[in-house]
Amino acid sequence: MAVLASRRSHPARAAALAFALTACGSDAGDPVGDTGAADAADVSADAQADTSADSGTDGDAAVDDTGAGACAPSAERCDGLTSDPPPRLSEHGAAYVDELREMVVFGGTTGVPENCDPAVASEYVDTTWVYDDVCGVWATADGAGPSARGRHAMAAGGGKVWMFGGRYRDEGRTSGNYDLFDDLWSFDPATQTWTDTGATGPSARMNAAIVWDSTRDRLILFGGNASASGATTTPLNDVWAYDPADNAWTQLAPGAGPTPRLAVGATYDPTRDVVAIYGGFDTLAFTGAVSYFRELWTLSFSGDTGASWELSSRNSGPDGRFGSAIVHDTVSDTYVVFGGHDDQALGNRNDAWIFAPGGNIWGRLTLGDQQQAEQLGFCDFPPDFTTIDPNLPERRHYHTLVWSEACGHAVLFGGKTDCGAINDVWTYADEQWTEVVTATSGESCERFQSNPDNCANLCF
Repeated sequence: MAVLASRRSHPARAAALAFALTACGSDAGDPVGDTGAADAADVSADAQADTSADSGTDGDAAVDDTGAGACAPSAERCDGLTSDPPPRLSEHGAAYVDELREMVVFGGTTGVPENCDPAVASEYVDTTWVYDDVCGVWATADGAGPSARGRHAMAAGGGKVWMFGGRYRDEGRTSGNYDLFDDLWSFDPATQTWTDTGATGPSARMNAAIVWDSTRDRLILFGGNASASGATTTPLNDVWAYDPADNAWTQLAPGAGPTPRLAVGATYDPTRDVVAIYGGFDTLAFTGAVSYFRELWTLSFSGDTGASWELSSRNSGPDGRFGSAIVHDTVSDTYVVFGGHDDQALGNRNDAWIFAPGGNIWGRLTLGDQQQAEQLGFCDFPPDFTTIDPNLPERRHYHTLVWSEACGHAVLFGGKTDCGAINDVWTYADEQWTEVVTATSGESCERFQSNPDNCANLCF
């Protein structure tokens, strides 16, 4: 039977971690406390009490036996499997296929900054990986599919995995405009084949949010960035719906709502029939004024084309950030937000928050690593720059976090860290994180060294 990787020291990786530190501090913003937040246990309890007879289970899952027992490894499924994991990866897309208990990951970049230089050489990939959530092993899907790209959007539903948009720049280039995409592809997880739908609708963009509306069997897309430049942004706040039955996009007009933004976290809540979005930003920090949002908005629907926004939370809960991820934990009926990049000195984050939609209450689940030492210079961090909680994933942004209705947990993969990019896998359930596949690179030195006193700086 396949054995899941456990938490362990791996000092042999030290030489591979001589990437530089990407999450330099930030421009503005006072540290944000727990204003408006409750204890996580209280929030979860309130959410359980508010849960109606509708469990929120996505009908597309078609899985009768759910929970940890249904996802326990078995000899029948796991024996003989070998793992072919992705390399360190960020700006990828991921979606979870409940029918198969698998996570599908496509694209992204293996390039990492050096010495905090934002001009990273492009290394976009066009590979599709499939993670077996039961056995804890990776496989690579064969066959042609979308072209190489990053910062695209992915969701699963209707028996398919869907991928929209993204950006690409020729390998090795560190400047110049990106190619932006407006194509929509579907992936059949049973045959592991991609199909270009040919549907036209939203303009070309990257950093959009996309979710599957299981009530109406359609995709919902929000916002993103229409700028092909890596130095400026053109944020968007349009909303589109894609109906696979008609292979057609329809633009919705929900009225007043979020201002234009990109890199938000998004999830669909079937219990309340809403799309929830959190965070994002609208202007790059090095271009001047910047807004890192800390709002939670919900988009509700009426019929096929009616929609309206509601602001559920502003200036409470997590502080402003982009590149975080949010999922609807249907077991506790809460929204879980993890990680992202803030606009303060810490940069990358690994705190986790839960939001009870029944009472619009935030609770801090984990504090995350905290800054405890000053920078030695520009992007020169001492080994004890932050506290280290080994029970939490490394600080990161542009990771993916997907919810498994079948297994009753969330699956975290990859993202950008202070030490480049990472390829670990963690699961989240019952307000606890569990590492199931250990990173081969991208962790801070104190996390992987058997003797942290040997760390020369934050990463090696």
